[in-house]
Amino acid sequence: MYQTTFKLRPMTAMQGFSLIELLVVLMIVGLMSSLVVVALPGSGSAGRPGEAQAGQLAGLLRLGRAEAVVRATPMALMTQLAESDDASDSLHWLMWQGNQWIAAGMEPFQIPGHTDFRWLKPLRRQMNANHTLDNKVPDIVFYPTGEITDFEVQLGEITVQLDDFGNVLVSSDHADHSQGSGV
Repeated sequence: MYQTTFKLRPMTAMQGFSLIELLVVLMIVGLMSSLVVVALPGSGSAGRPGEAQAGQLAGLLRLGRAEAVVRATPMALMTQLAESDDASDSLHWLMWQGNQWIAAGMEPFQIPGHTDFRWLKPLRRQMNANHTLDNKVPDIVFYPTGEITDFEVQLGEITVQLDDFGNVLVSSDHADHSQGSGV
């Protein structure tokens, strides 16, 4: 009869890489690329004047839109001008209740005194000296439908504004493009 013998071949060379080896290499490349992005100029905290406050203001506007939708009532932000040179301007939350604006009981947004803060839209707020928390006139209104009244704010060299599609954009006067996600 026939006799069959099996010979085991020794593994002399592996062909290709294992999945673990590929994942380790991809992880190392990802970490190195993230370090490069962090080290690029303009990605650190020492940016243009007003850049950090503009990012905070954009987040505040996202919060205002969400609050109006969740509470199913109009919400607003109102500027409180500083009463002295050593104090800073602030943005206070208002809520529509009983046919009037009332304080919403949320933490105000403090605008640092060293930041050049001005409303470009609406213009009526620029020089209103008798504007107090008792005289509640909102600068920006957030509706329960998710809409926001048109506005444009200058913070140093940075502009925060509403685009044609209802998105909040943060842009620089020196840049050709706007950055930021829709609110």
